[in-house]
Amino acid sequence: MKNFYFNIALPLPIRKTFQYSYSEKIKKGSRVFVPFGSRKLVGIVIEEVKEDKSIETKNIIALLDNLPSFSSKAFECIIWASKYYHHPIGEVFHSFLPNHLRKNNLHKDYAVSDNDYSIIGEKPKLTDEQKNALKIYKNSSDFKVNVINGVTGSGKTEIYLRIIEKNLEEDKSTLLLVPEINLIPQLIKVFSERFGGNIGVYHSKQTPIQKYKTWQASANGNIKIIIGTRSSVMLPFKKIGSIIVDEEHDESYKQNEGFRYSARDLAIKRAQVENVPIILGSATPSITTIDNIAKNKFIELVLKKRFDGSNPPKILLYDSNKTKINNGISEELLELIKETIAQGKQVLIFNNRRGYAPFYQCLECDWIASCNSCETNLVYHEDLKRLVCHRCESKYGIPDNCPSCSKSSLNISGVGTQRIEKYLQEEVKEAEIFRIDYDTTRKKDAIDDLITEINKDKAAILIGTQMLSKGHDFPNVALSIILNIDTLINNPDFNTAEKLSQLMVQVSGRVGRSRNIKDGKVIIQTRYPNDKNLLNLRDGNYMKVAKGIINDRKNLNQPPYTASAIILATSPKKESNIAYLNEARQYFDNLKLETIYGPMPSQVSKLKGRYKHLIYIQFSSRSQLHKEINKFLLISEKWSTLKKVKAMIDIDPNNFY
Repeated sequence: MKNFYFNIALPLPIRKTFQYSYSEKIKKGSRVFVPFGSRKLVGIVIEEVKEDKSIETKNIIALLDNLPSFSSKAFECIIWASKYYHHPIGEVFHSFLPNHLRKNNLHKDYAVSDNDYSIIGEKPKLTDEQKNALKIYKNSSDFKVNVINGVTGSGKTEIYLRIIEKNLEEDKSTLLLVPEINLIPQLIKVFSERFGGNIGVYHSKQTPIQKYKTWQASANGNIKIIIGTRSSVMLPFKKIGSIIVDEEHDESYKQNEGFRYSARDLAIKRAQVENVPIILGSATPSITTIDNIAKNKFIELVLKKRFDGSNPPKILLYDSNKTKINNGISEELLELIKETIAQGKQVLIFNNRRGYAPFYQCLECDWIASCNSCETNLVYHEDLKRLVCHRCESKYGIPDNCPSCSKSSLNISGVGTQRIEKYLQEEVKEAEIFRIDYDTTRKKDAIDDLITEINKDKAAILIGTQMLSKGHDFPNVALSIILNIDTLINNPDFNTAEKLSQLMVQVSGRVGRSRNIKDGKVIIQTRYPNDKNLLNLRDGNYMKVAKGIINDRKNLNQPPYTASAIILATSPKKESNIAYLNEARQYFDNLKLETIYGPMPSQVSKLKGRYKHLIYIQFSSRSQLHKEINKFLLISEKWSTLKKVKAMIDIDPNNFY
């Protein structure tokens, strides 16, 4: 009996495939169940090969798919992603499979009702800017990267709806990527009001069966509109018409654990392979995107005006050095909050620290409570009466005396969202207060319920973290206050100015998104009111700031004008990380690179008992980076220091440390 031989990718941290035999031919992209040592694993068929008689070839236990789990185009993208990000091929395939298919489960058919995607909702009249953007987009059905650079409230979502409508007319599917799960309910509502039929959803909080049903319905063409987060970028489609990446600048598109990829960049690659247009939407395009527009690689579609004709808010800088601060809020700001509430309007307060207070410390010896597993500061939570680690979610009791000096001089410091909430409950009793952060939105549908309550057109105070800055509409907000922005100003990362600018513009954009708000204000409380970027942003000129950042990056030889990577090592012992990274540093030093930092601790230096260290490297060209990383990986496989650590590569990192 003739056997056929195949290279199989297994979900292992090993940069190679394994040869197995089977009695029949198998299509690439199909799942198989195979023995591996004492275990049995689900693998993906990469290719048919000739028998390698120099190795012992085991037999495939079972073929799990009659048809490949991945389309040929998705398969091609995943192969590319493994090479580009220098990550083991089996783990890359595994990361894009729904949980149901990661086990030795056979494909199961779930009945999906026929979808009638006829337009049921009213289509608003387009502005001239929207018409022009759609005209440029519709010029071609082939691969092009279109960037909708539109101010908040300019009607980007309406353009998305018109693109989806065009795809439906041609019996094609649309994938809409969003950076956060919490943005999905609002979009589902908007899309359902416009189109009949099911709107598909794909994200990490779904059950395995829910994800699999979406996966299957997408592959069969039963659902043609899908909204998803990072992992949805490799969903199978019967016939895809276009890909949309909303809030393309958002750092959440970068996976920072395990397989470290950018969903935005992988979406661009997917669109290229599928030969379909892709749309990147943002009010604050990333520096990389702006650079690609300047190089004529991307097409820019500009929306300068708000869709409803409302005016942008006035941005003011408040010098916190010149006023008394109480629980994070100056006396002037408190009066403004009270005035706004008295007018029946809403106030939005941005503070990117959840919990009550970010520090619990001794006033005598400066001891600060930290997590035993993560070496990160513990945050005091008033509702729990506990200290909580925001990295691993471990909870600790509150000591009566300092563990270091035994004195009873323990005190909380710093301001979190809970502390602001409690303070304003006492000071502005007539206002309903909503806190929107990780703690209040963990439960299913929590964010959707909160936004529904907020949008009942009543006076209220909204307090929250970055969740408030991402795509949510609050039409009754007349005053927005940005606190704790100074932590970003002092951040040493190369992209600090970019992050700061994007955050400010996005938070500011939540204000005055209705004609009823005629004098919307954004107040930035800062100790650095003369910072040049803050001054430019105060004048509403994000692009001016962005161009300044681009010039700085060029002059300093920073990304995107160089190609960068991080070599990351994790282990239970610092010494093991340092030994491996010192050896890696010596290798790259021999290449005489202009920029190399480390070994040094990662931003999160310890997580769940494992220390994290890195070296940061820059190359003059991307081709050189990939060439040298490939060489490094081959050579370092033989190092004894590698056996004591888990090593990873991060290509195009968001942060340099």
